[in-house]
Amino acid sequence: MSKKKKSKSAAPAVQPPPPPTEPPNGRGVLITPRTAEELGLPESDDVFATLTTMKVPLELFDQQPWIDCPATHALGIPLKATRWPSENARVPNNLTLGLFMVADPKDEKFGKVQFRRMNGAVLVASVTDGEDVKKKEVEMMLMYLSGMSAQIKTFVREEWNERGEEAEADWIEERVERTQELAARMLTSEAFGQYVKQDVVKQV
Repeated sequence: MSKKKKSKSAAPAVQPPPPPTEPPNGRGVLITPRTAEELGLPESDDVFATLTTMKVPLELFDQQPWIDCPATHALGIPLKATRWPSENARVPNNLTLGLFMVADPKDEKFGKVQFRRMNGAVLVASVTDGEDVKKKEVEMMLMYLSGMSAQIKTFVREEWNERGEEAEADWIEERVERTQELAARMLTSEAFGQYVKQDVVKQV
């Protein structure tokens, strides 16, 4: 009687090591001020800015002192901002000032910005850590808030010049109502969405 040879058990396949994982991060947008000379433009006192998308580890997000940007909440893309190291730390970054606009129409400082000036690079990110922020959204937001801030300043200046410091209480109440109407018309996600659509149409 012949004996069957026992088959050798197959050696377990060697599993490759798991790929290295990146630390949790979110995408922010870095707004860096640039001078005309840096951009190869004719000499000018104007200051420009470049926007760059960058990954930021969440642990770095936790270490940074962030400032909330209330106006961006009203426009439907809630952002926060922080100063970021750059070679242009002393170059004015006026394009970012609109991010820090007082957005409460009941506040007597409505339309004003929290800072007189902002120098150096500014990083903006979503208020929800880990969520990405798109560079085009930030670019449109900056332009919209800059134009809106200018309109609000004009509105406030005209109202103040008309009545002066000794304004009556009923006029102050009326001014608050008109300010709220202005905010309801401009400081909304619908108004910002319409602004973005118009810009897209211009580019087509």
